[in-house]
Amino acid sequence: MKNLKIKFLNHASFYIETESSLTLVDPWYFGKIFNNSWSLLKDTDDNEIDYSKLKYITISHEHPDHLHWPTLKHIRSKTDNNIKILFPKRNNPNVMNECIKLGYEFEYIDYYKKLQLEKDYFLCAFPDGHDSALVYEVGDKIICNQNDAYLNHSTMNTLKNMYPKMDLWLFQFSLAGYYGNSTEPEKIKTNGTQFHINKFIEYQNFFQPSMSIPFASYVYFCKEHNKYINEYSVKLIDILNNVNHQTQIPFYNEEISLNSIDSNIDHLNKWDNILKDSEKNILEYEGFVGEDILIEELDNLVKQGYSIIGGPCILEFFDYEKNLLIDTHKNKFIFIEKNETPSELLAGILPSQELLVYLRTPWGGDTLNITGAFIVKNRSIWSNFLMARERLYIR
Repeated sequence: MKNLKIKFLNHASFYIETESSLTLVDPWYFGKIFNNSWSLLKDTDDNEIDYSKLKYITISHEHPDHLHWPTLKHIRSKTDNNIKILFPKRNNPNVMNECIKLGYEFEYIDYYKKLQLEKDYFLCAFPDGHDSALVYEVGDKIICNQNDAYLNHSTMNTLKNMYPKMDLWLFQFSLAGYYGNSTEPEKIKTNGTQFHINKFIEYQNFFQPSMSIPFASYVYFCKEHNKYINEYSVKLIDILNNVNHQTQIPFYNEEISLNSIDSNIDHLNKWDNILKDSEKNILEYEGFVGEDILIEELDNLVKQGYSIIGGPCILEFFDYEKNLLIDTHKNKFIFIEKNETPSELLAGILPSQELLVYLRTPWGGDTLNITGAFIVKNRSIWSNFLMARERLYIR
């Protein structure tokens, strides 16, 4: 297709421009997410985007660094175009309904089936749990946005059989949540830092794209109890030093080349300067949210079917002198003195504000895990605690 332009915007967002249309991908332009625990390294300047050509917005999955409602409201205010949001198939219509309320058209993408958007322009989705890789077939060019979808071998093989030649591949390269306690540096280096380097190389070697882009990791952890994760972030130079295929470093509002890496040195220097200026705005917690509030929210959740498998769970707080005993089987929620706490039931330590969001938000278990603002004391009980909330959210 003539006049194809691909431009990096921010974090996991870019756009695909053709002669007749513009497609925005996973736009998150500003604001903090995951209960204000993630921040962009720099907000997005969208003044150069030609919104008059905007026809499509593709969203890979529900996480707010990909599906960001304030950004979607902002985009809707920029143009009166009929804009269609394309989203992987879901049983729960909540995302579709909210998009339509904002004034967008909406269409689901079936997995493994090419959806034709216009002449010589197709879109296909490949699932990984709740995430998805999206492949854009634009003329004779294949663009794979794997973002943070950790595809299994079966899905990888299906994708490669459908698209044996890949012109551009974009994939997450750095940490995105909890990988170990702040007191376990070697564990975080292994499970977080090295894991992400290894996965980038593994997928790149499998797909063998003509051009690769380290992607979906241009953020910092911005709360007092998760800022430790920043110390273990993967550096772009570490990706370049380990890759076996041509890899390009993107930068804000810069066009992505399908064949040249001449901009890498310049872009590495620019990212170094951005990193020096970021990570300054670390948020402190405002204090304990209140015993009655937490107990009321637990009561409400139990009425919805909330149940922690395996028995009672005890939580300790960074910001309160008492611990919380949660026994969903007996509908018992009480605060106890720390010296009265059975250590074998202690799941972990967290800020009370993070617990409140966990209780109040349908995706609260996922959000809590991604913030990483906690210390796990008993991994089995902590896992049961997280999954009790996660099971209530239907996708």
